[in-house]
Amino acid sequence: MAGDEKTKRRVSPELFTRLLALAIVAAALFVGPPWKTWLAAGGCGLAAGVFLVQAIQGRPTRRTRWLNVFFALTFISTAIWLAFLR
Repeated sequence: MAGDEKTKRRVSPELFTRLLALAIVAAALFVGPPWKTWLAAGGCGLAAGVFLVQAIQGRPTRRTRWLNVFFALTFISTAIWLAFLR
């Protein structure tokens, strides 16, 4: 069993934050109209923050920095659109 300890990989905190953002957006499906927009916008804003931090830090690799910036801009624009849609 000691060998299993060496093979475990550490899960990045960004993954937990992405799962939280996904859970927030999924929760927006089950709430009423006043909170639906704010939950969806909050989840998109959280996802945008994760992608922006990853783009700044160059994670997971530097080659994907432009892709992280693209996703961050997409989620930021979606969050702003949802906030103004309210």
